[in-house]
Amino acid sequence: MLLFKKNAHFNLPFLILIFFTILSNNSHAQADTLHLDYPGIQIKLPDSLDIKLNEWAKKITLNTQKYDVDVIAYYQESDFKKYAEERSSDMFLILNRKAREAISINVISTKRGKKFQRSRVDIIYKLKSNVSESKPQKTEKKK
Repeated sequence: MLLFKKNAHFNLPFLILIFFTILSNNSHAQADTLHLDYPGIQIKLPDSLDIKLNEWAKKITLNTQKYDVDVIAYYQESDFKKYAEERSSDMFLILNRKAREAISINVISTKRGKKFQRSRVDIIYKLKSNVSESKPQKTEKKK
């Protein structure tokens, strides 16, 4: 506390600078996760989860920023991996239909999970980094 009391007028601009630097830095943005728990081995997205997904898609499309998205479908036993694969491919189509302009899908995969995750699909989304994704420019060959 001595740091804040002694020469307080010198510390205030420094603290403000640190605060705004932290706020403006998107490279350390945390990822959020949308959990979708399917009933049993059902592959088709139930209406209740469709409503939840619609609300999420509306929220991120109203924001003008783009998001990187990873989709992970879980299964508990290897016999149920095919259901997880079908859920993940179905989720790819649904996400492209609902939030195409706001997302960039990086990974769609299946993963062995714990018992409580056996019928879950996680949509992990994070603000896209500020690094520009410009395509390399074509260079003309001199003749």
